[in-house]
Amino acid sequence: MKRKNFTKILALLICCFMLFGILAACGGGDDNGGGQQAGGNEGQAGGNDGQAGGGGGDAQQGGGGDGGPIVSAKDSVSMVITQDVGTLNPLYLNGWTFQQAIFMIYESLWMNDEHSNMVWHLATGYDTSPDGLVWTIYLREGVKFANGNDFTAEDLIFSLYLANNREGEPPWFTYMLEDQNRAINDHTVEIHFSRYQVGYEVSFSTVAIFDSDSYDPDTVSMYTNGTGPYVVSDYMINSHLILEAKDDYWGGPLPIKTINYKIISEDAQMVNALEAGEVDISRVPFAEIEYVQNMPMINVRLVPAYSQRTILLNNTNPESPFYNNVDARRALLLAVNPEPVLRIVYNGYGELSRAPYTIFANNANPADFDKGFYDGTGYNPDLARELAISSGLAEFSQANPLRFINNGSSDMVETAELVQGMLNEIGVATDIRTYDPGSWLTYRFDHTAYDMTVDFTGATEAVTDICLWWQYCGNNAESGGNPDPAGTEMMRELTGGDRASGNIQALPEEPNAANRVAGISQMVDILNDQALFKNLVEMMNPIGQHKDLSVRFMTNNMWVDFRETYWMS
Repeated sequence: MKRKNFTKILALLICCFMLFGILAACGGGDDNGGGQQAGGNEGQAGGNDGQAGGGGGDAQQGGGGDGGPIVSAKDSVSMVITQDVGTLNPLYLNGWTFQQAIFMIYESLWMNDEHSNMVWHLATGYDTSPDGLVWTIYLREGVKFANGNDFTAEDLIFSLYLANNREGEPPWFTYMLEDQNRAINDHTVEIHFSRYQVGYEVSFSTVAIFDSDSYDPDTVSMYTNGTGPYVVSDYMINSHLILEAKDDYWGGPLPIKTINYKIISEDAQMVNALEAGEVDISRVPFAEIEYVQNMPMINVRLVPAYSQRTILLNNTNPESPFYNNVDARRALLLAVNPEPVLRIVYNGYGELSRAPYTIFANNANPADFDKGFYDGTGYNPDLARELAISSGLAEFSQANPLRFINNGSSDMVETAELVQGMLNEIGVATDIRTYDPGSWLTYRFDHTAYDMTVDFTGATEAVTDICLWWQYCGNNAESGGNPDPAGTEMMRELTGGDRASGNIQALPEEPNAANRVAGISQMVDILNDQALFKNLVEMMNPIGQHKDLSVRFMTNNMWVDFRETYWMS
């Protein structure tokens, strides 16, 4: 068994960790937000109530349906990814599509495919105690890191430690009892928690596993060493990331030998690259879906994104006109008509929002739909104009135009421009400020830097979506994405104190599904009453792929898993 020196590791972490990004996957518009966040805590990803099965049963591996190797007509593929912030460290990644590339280098214990079926990677099963506080995880044997070191139970314990001790970032598992975690043997680990939370299973699926013997915080941002099927061949920041298949991957031979990820952020460049055959897989801009569908060699897949385009108001900054002013917040949200956003920005691909959380979430309750701002009366420009005047919002904005930020993606920019026009109609002035996807979050989580933003909500679980975005309403910060205590307290006071704050903490910890449903409904009523944000459109994920390419997708956000992707001709 490998020896660890946690004192030395901790010292290195404190001295050397680099801070990159805030809240992975919140980079948003370019990637349509996303349900899961590979870098958040357990309340950010959803989860299941059941167990994944224990005792190290057969695991799903790369290969054909009969267990034999897949034969690919070609051995390379090219794909567009976005939002490169200049690090290959999965602990601090920012950008949903870029993360899928990293998880071809590193691996987690398990993931879910596009149909929510569990796919085992470094684990072969797990058991939990009746109270959900002790997890016994069975690890795959015969797995090696890229440098040849064996993967053992202590690597998992070390990786969980790293995930829970990221400088400037929240812990992956808030209630993990790190000092009680232990290796039962080289391939069995016991993980302990002080409280139950519904999303632990999904949180485990987003933790990348590091080699504890060779981990170096000084070099991990550029030099990778994972157990995944590919290794880095070449990386140029904001240009490309090229991966080459391992010859000795534990899952067997890989049909695709070379992956060329091209980093492209501009919509027109994505479309041109698909049309010219320079890339084989790419996100498709909403305005270009029909054009791309007519390309003879490209198929476009449209699936729910579990994510909604949102207008979010800054209500925790005392200098904001929305601070402690529900009429100002109602005025602004009542002025926003979602229908043109769906029709113009998303070209009709999607649905009008019907609740403060996505209707596609697991355990979504139809009783929560079509209430408050979503009951057909949520767009009322006449009442909005009256409230804008009586609340002082109109007068304030004429002297101080509302700082209206977005992340620079085409749909966010277009949404901001449409909303700006709607607000002009009620006498409210705005100043649109467009940032790039990498820097947007710096402003988004600084509650002194904006008054409103084009944002997104979403998660695969209703309890996660409602809690996550409630917390975000009060999670503005002055630096590093850490919650602002004053903002948190303001949120508590705004919504009836313990009625809301107690519920928001209790919901993810409630093991009874019926009680969670009731708690979600209570939060829906509070969010509608307080007018903290307004969802506009249930978005879709449009993915263009070459017709001769058989693609295996992971997660509801359509990450491409190249273990079983191959060319048919």
